[in-house]
Formats: sequence, C-alpha cells, structure tokens
Amino acid sequence: MSKLGLHILDTYPGALRPMRVVKLVDSSVETCARVRQAVGPGCLMIYRWCLTEPEQDRLLVHPHDGALEWHERYADAMRAIHA
Repeated sequence: MSKLGLHILDTYPGALRPMRVVKLVDSSVETCARVRQAVGPGCLMIYRWCLTEPEQDRLLVHPHDGALEWHERYADAMRAIHA
C-alpha cells in the first residue's frame, strides 16, 4: 500500500482503492461515506471545511464562546461524517 493519499475537493468521480490517508475538503456526508467504503476502515480520513463564516467577526470577539457556537452549528454534520 502506498504512503501517498488523495486530496479530494468536494467530490471524486473516479475509482478508489484501499489507502493510508485521504483528505476531503468541503465534501458531503454522502461522499464521505462512499469514500470510506472504498478506502476501507484502516484509512485515516481527514475532513476539512473551507467555510466562510458570515458572522466570523462576531464569533472571534469571544473566541471560546464563538468556538462553542460554531461546534454546535456543525455537530450533527460531524457526527454523520464520523459514523
């Protein structure tokens, strides 16, 4: 198995095989599930959102509270991706 992995932006229409690492950027929960099934349970999957927060300035005024608010907003999506 190669030490290299894929960097997937949004979605990837090609065939996948077991690998060590996959980084998904702005992918849907469905894409994450499809990739997980193809790459297997031993693959480290890194997921990243490139979100532009419309309220970013407000959230950063009180970083701790802003982080908690952000987490609450995306907690369901994070749980769905992890499942």
